[in-house]
Amino acid sequence: MTYARFVVLFVALPAAASLWLCRDALRGGGWVSLAIVTAVVYGTAAPWDHAALTSGLWTVAAGRTAGVRLWSIPLEEWAFYGCQALLAGAWARRALERA
Repeated sequence: MTYARFVVLFVALPAAASLWLCRDALRGGGWVSLAIVTAVVYGTAAPWDHAALTSGLWTVAAGRTAGVRLWSIPLEEWAFYGCQALLAGAWARRALERA
């Protein structure tokens, strides 16, 4: 299985469903808090992954990604960060609204 397929099946589709199911909780200022959480995730995860990949701590198998990299990080990993943040953030926002 490619990394893109993994991200779509196990993170992007659940994130899309989560956003749809939690849409009422995200109205108004909910999207702002979700954008902030997503930015924090990118800001903290990207430097770690960059360091891990460039130092050889992690490797990416040839043929498992599209080959597009930004700051040494596969495009699929960038998608994973965003989708993961949206998935968890939408449910957290909904839970906080109901509390």
